[in-house]
Amino acid sequence: MAVAFAGTLTVSAIPITGEISFDGTITFNNLDLASASTITSFVNPRVSSSTQIGSYASIADGTAVTFAQPINFTTFSGPLANLWKISSTGLDYSFDLNTLAVAFQGPGFLNLSGQGIARITGFDSTPGVWRLTAQEGNQRFSFSSSSAVTNVPETGSTVILMGLALLAVYGIQRKVNADKILSQRR
Repeated sequence: MAVAFAGTLTVSAIPITGEISFDGTITFNNLDLASASTITSFVNPRVSSSTQIGSYASIADGTAVTFAQPINFTTFSGPLANLWKISSTGLDYSFDLNTLAVAFQGPGFLNLSGQGIARITGFDSTPGVWRLTAQEGNQRFSFSSSSAVTNVPETGSTVILMGLALLAVYGIQRKVNADKILSQRR
């Protein structure tokens, strides 16, 4: 009975796997990158060539991506829904940013890192990380960004199955004890 009940609880979880990277140009609120505090815009962001693996593999190189803007990375307080979003092959891909930290900021270079939730139509929302680096060159800043999923968390199915197994053992033990008591009374 417990096994039959456990079978009805089985849900086909489809976690997101892999990673994807983006590139393009970026503007800040200050031309001195060491003093910048806000990304004001992403200019022509796209999927970087040959960086899509796992659940992102079907997205074509160069596919346009939409980034949320502006992003104040010095006073960030998440969450930020749809940090980036792509529609491709009939699916919507996105990343919600929950935390953001400056890993390094200096003359001509910025490195940001954050954690959040990756989403793809038909898949389970999955924890992931986002990283962005920006570098200065000829009054323009180029950027590269990547998102990758982290370990898939336990959904509780193992705990449910263990609980059901213990209930089954308890039920069998009660049945055996009840049978012993009945046989002793006869």
